[in-house]
Amino acid sequence: MKVLMVSTDFLPNIGGIAAHVDGLCQGLQHNQTEVQLVVPGFAASWCRSAHAVDPAFPYPVWRLALPRFLRLSRLYPFWAVAWLRRQGLFGADLLHWHTFDQRTVRWLRSLPRVFTNHTSHFLQFEADPARRHLARRILAPADTVVCPSDELAEATIRCGFPAGRTHVVYNGVDTRRFSPDRDGTEARRRYGIGGEDVVFLCPRRLEKKNGVTYWVEAIPEIVRQAPRNCRFLFVGDYVDEDRYSARAEVLAAIRALDMGDRIIFAGAVAPADMPAVVAASDVVVLPSLQEATSIAGLEAMASGKPLVGTNVGGIPTILADGETGFLVPPRDPAALAAAALRLLADAPLRHRLGASARTRAVAEFSWDRVAERTLVVYRQVLEQACAN
Repeated sequence: MKVLMVSTDFLPNIGGIAAHVDGLCQGLQHNQTEVQLVVPGFAASWCRSAHAVDPAFPYPVWRLALPRFLRLSRLYPFWAVAWLRRQGLFGADLLHWHTFDQRTVRWLRSLPRVFTNHTSHFLQFEADPARRHLARRILAPADTVVCPSDELAEATIRCGFPAGRTHVVYNGVDTRRFSPDRDGTEARRRYGIGGEDVVFLCPRRLEKKNGVTYWVEAIPEIVRQAPRNCRFLFVGDYVDEDRYSARAEVLAAIRALDMGDRIIFAGAVAPADMPAVVAASDVVVLPSLQEATSIAGLEAMASGKPLVGTNVGGIPTILADGETGFLVPPRDPAALAAAALRLLADAPLRHRLGASARTRAVAEFSWDRVAERTLVVYRQVLEQACAN
């Protein structure tokens, strides 16, 4: 099978979609599927050539440059489709695209089309009657929609997309890169963390939907009951000043606590550095208000770390309460603190839950397993195309 993958979000961008696209492409390749990834638009703005194949990946990654003059940007979809045709990429069996930039996808009419509906922004569109038309527009070019959480699948169907062409395929994790064998000593040294310190890692972008402020509000109670060797590491940022940002609120809350080196705000961390950062932690916290199948959570599990996560979206899919970590209600700093204190006080419990998390990640959420499930969807799409 030949798959043409298209995404406006890809490495070296930081975030779940970029990691998902790379992991899925590698998993498909391991399953004897030929993949070519095209990264158009702003994600390739560093590239001067429209014919550059990025050599950093084990599958072809075509980096298409933006037109030189902004006044030509509206013509970009037509230019990109013409380029794809010249390269022979229309020879693929199907198109699979990610993110909401559909300008190019609308002109790729000759291929069966699969869309992965990734983000909580879609949930926000669907829940708002004034913006529900945007959610429907996002789905319009798709023949089939893949969702990484049950919540996103339900919202997709509520928008009128056929249930029989809506599929749930959870996110995955590279269980080789993220492993209990990874050494976090250098990362601890970089952040000034001692060898005996117990580290709570919150790997969340500073968006409102990620609920980081509630975790900050839980810290005073943890510190009140905890020994001195308790540290709080925040990894992630959100530099856009838009309706989704919680950056100013989170940083103000951290400053207001005035806890010195107890709290470490590391900002954005490159994907290549994340395995060592996760390895440097003892517990990973996901205080989200909305979430698909959290890739950050899966990375923690693959690294053998227990989770404290909120009972929203796709988090209960990966986090078995009492087996791989603890589920707590959203918007509840007291519950977050109680779960964190329980893990802080019991090192054997941390290790036992972390070992179970690793076993679950390998068995159910490796990218090879995700690719196998995705190929089932692809075959159904091709069967439908043949029937029509």
